[in-house]
Amino acid sequence: MDKFTVTLADNHQTEVAIFCPEEPVGTLQFLHGMAEHRDRYQDLGQYFKTMGYKVIIHNHAGHGALVTDEDRGHFESMDQLVRHSEEILQSFKVDGLPVTVMGHSMGSIVARHYAELHPDVMDTLILSGTSFFDHKMQLALNMLRNLIAVKGGRYKSEFANKATLKTFNKKFRPLTTDSDWLSRNPENVQSFINDELTGFKMSLNAYKEILSTMKKTQTRKQLKKMNHKMPILLVSGKDDAFSNFGKGIEKLGKLYKRAGMDHVTIQLYSDARHEVLFEKNQTDVLNRIFVWLQQVKHV
Repeated sequence: MDKFTVTLADNHQTEVAIFCPEEPVGTLQFLHGMAEHRDRYQDLGQYFKTMGYKVIIHNHAGHGALVTDEDRGHFESMDQLVRHSEEILQSFKVDGLPVTVMGHSMGSIVARHYAELHPDVMDTLILSGTSFFDHKMQLALNMLRNLIAVKGGRYKSEFANKATLKTFNKKFRPLTTDSDWLSRNPENVQSFINDELTGFKMSLNAYKEILSTMKKTQTRKQLKKMNHKMPILLVSGKDDAFSNFGKGIEKLGKLYKRAGMDHVTIQLYSDARHEVLFEKNQTDVLNRIFVWLQQVKHV
């Protein structure tokens, strides 16, 4: 694994990790979730390197060790995150070989927007722990817009952050931590809590961008922009509160199929929560993702 810092075209600096086998069969770009960072996914990077993929993982704006306390948890727009991701991919991918973009949670929303803005960049798309924009999210988006009008987009609201955790945790009793919704694996939850670069407050603008982009990526106009021949895999835990306990994944899968996507696959795991990539059956989850990649590579 190689780890280094890059300066992008807009002068934004970020940290990148590259896992590269001797003879790559393709490139896998992984996009991490909200309030976390690239280094949490070293196991994933090493796994897919072993399977022959060059893996690229970077920290989104507002995330990682380089950001200031003021900037932590804030980014300008989802367009900014896609722009950075596409620039990093073009800089480090293996030319002439297939590209898979895989995003988790907030990273899955980035990946959805990415697939609509740059349909020719990727050959396969994997969305982990994603969700479906619904009326409850519309209410939250309306509230965020009102708060931004008063407090400004950079403001980090204690209320907004606690309300998010309360919503995700409400079906898990008895609670032992505020992060129980993430995983059934207590070691993973404790590791998240102990990590100084995870679990920080997000800005009102960041929350707004995540929700508004989810909504936008579900519109007919945006769905038409995607490569309809591109295989899509949706992976989630059945106990993932963010995906409405699997219902959001199923709705999104149906939406993609109605939009004309030719190859949509859903993998839902029992006894798994939001961080399906970190549960105790991690090896099984990664193996099934790899098998799917093998199955669709000639599509």
